[in-house]
Amino acid sequence: MKKIILLLLLFSVVINGNAQNKYLVDEHGKPKHYLISRKWSKNNIYMLVDGQTRSVNVFKYLNNYPDSNAALLTGAKKIELETEIQKDSLSFYRYSIVIDDSIKLKDNLTPTKIKSVSDLDNNELDKVTIDLGTFDIVNKKLLVSIHKIGAKTKNETSVVIYNKSITPPKITSITLVGKNGNQMSIKDGGKISISKEIGGIRVTMQKTNLDEIYDVVLENVDGHGTNWLGSRWKNKPGTNTSVFSVDLRNFDNNGNYKLSVSPKIDEFGMPSEKLAAIFKFSVKKTEEKRFSTKQLITSGLLFALIAGAITGGLAVYIKNQQIKKKVAAEATQKEIAQLQLNSVRSQLNPHFLFNALAGIQNLMNKNEIDNANRYLSKFARLTRNVLDSKE
Repeated sequence: MKKIILLLLLFSVVINGNAQNKYLVDEHGKPKHYLISRKWSKNNIYMLVDGQTRSVNVFKYLNNYPDSNAALLTGAKKIELETEIQKDSLSFYRYSIVIDDSIKLKDNLTPTKIKSVSDLDNNELDKVTIDLGTFDIVNKKLLVSIHKIGAKTKNETSVVIYNKSITPPKITSITLVGKNGNQMSIKDGGKISISKEIGGIRVTMQKTNLDEIYDVVLENVDGHGTNWLGSRWKNKPGTNTSVFSVDLRNFDNNGNYKLSVSPKIDEFGMPSEKLAAIFKFSVKKTEEKRFSTKQLITSGLLFALIAGAITGGLAVYIKNQQIKKKVAAEATQKEIAQLQLNSVRSQLNPHFLFNALAGIQNLMNKNEIDNANRYLSKFARLTRNVLDSKE
């Protein structure tokens, strides 16, 4: 009897131990549900991992996947995936699961396997928990996506689950790219000159299974700051490489720079220095000539033309002003003469004529013939001028 009781106790311990090892558990000893979709995603996706999993790192976001996220696993064997959907809306949803970017395990299927009334979010009691399946995740990359059909706006939620070893990036080349498309290789520790003819710097990396976690950081070693450039890699068509472009605006200062490419392997998105590929170089911005010889000649001729036009215009203006002044002076003189004439004319009245003739007669009576002739000649000339004037 004692042996039977002992065997039952041993069997119970084994069963409990296996149950505990099936999942990683939370602080309450219950299977832990990892929310692996982005916080504000249209559809929440949860993951349970087996008890042998050594680490689970869920990113807050993933570059190049605007509505997606990523979860990095270490040592996992099995995972279970779940989601929450309103019970009366199941027929409007579709989900897909792809392994290693090529094998479609599930393609645009309608979720139908209800696991339970949802208890993952107490505020959504009208939702049900949907079992999306259990998957072998050893050395695999899983892409899970779910969306609602018929929606006017894009509402797909995607998650990358990655359970492969993460290796340092293999940088194949770093080149200086001209605006005309020409490229010049940059050596580690080399010196480069940057002018307005340069378009930027291009980093080429051997393509990985998850380029999106490899961040590019540019640091000015002389203390002018660090730029976190992100991980927006683009696949180079027809090759097994990915490229990243660094804009020249990041090189505001001359001096020494360090460019590093490293994977983000924790939930806070911090690059791993142990897995970083580091490249160092110095930058000197060349002083650009403000004007070319041709531009200087053209500008000189244009300036001379403008100056000549201004000088000529000024000379014409001065000449016209002088002519106007001369005409005005002549008009003034003529007006004065006319006034004088009018004054004299006004004096040629009968009394004046009588007095003038009486004076001439008096001179003749005194036998002052010469004075009388002179006086008479002046009187005659004055009278003729007044009578001949048309004004």
